[in-house]
Amino acid sequence: MAHPDKRRDFDRLQPDARRAALIEATLRCLRREGRDGLSARRIGAEAGISIGLINHYFPSKDDLVAAAYETLAERQLAMLLEAAGDGDPAARLRGFVTAYFGPEILDRGVLRAWIVFWAMAFESQAVRTARERSNGAFQAALRDLLAGAQGEAAEMPHLAFRATELSALLDGLWVEWCLAETPFAPEEGRAICDRWIDRFLASPITD
Repeated sequence: MAHPDKRRDFDRLQPDARRAALIEATLRCLRREGRDGLSARRIGAEAGISIGLINHYFPSKDDLVAAAYETLAERQLAMLLEAAGDGDPAARLRGFVTAYFGPEILDRGVLRAWIVFWAMAFESQAVRTARERSNGAFQAALRDLLAGAQGEAAEMPHLAFRATELSALLDGLWVEWCLAETPFAPEEGRAICDRWIDRFLASPITD
């Protein structure tokens, strides 16, 4: 049986597409193998290129991992915002939260990748910067959704705290689902978050 020639396919790509292909190869390796997926040999084999060529596109492994971090974070946020839609503000908030419990995020391979990213954020300035930018974008999106749901009288310090609170709830449920031997049903996670949203919408603006 003939096997596809990954290296030839990679060579035909334009420089930006080659960088993107390396990022996607890194994400696949991390999702499949966790920390072991950081091996340049594994990433090169996954992308179909020599190890030395990786450094042509990324000065260091940290730079490649940081790019993979932001790519995954941006992709997930875009998916969540698309799911939120453009209708009623409260419905948008619920749509965003509902999508968090979909298969794109409730995926143990995704958690393997994030564990690597989080660990490297302690060690690498490039990855830490990627984390700060990505988390900032996620928090800003939550604040916007919360502000829309609560109306014009919502105050920014209140919204910043509530965005952090909701983000922690979402992440905690996600990690629990991924690590549980018998995970809860996604509908249960959504119901927990729906109750939080109900309390948020009914609460005083500045509590």
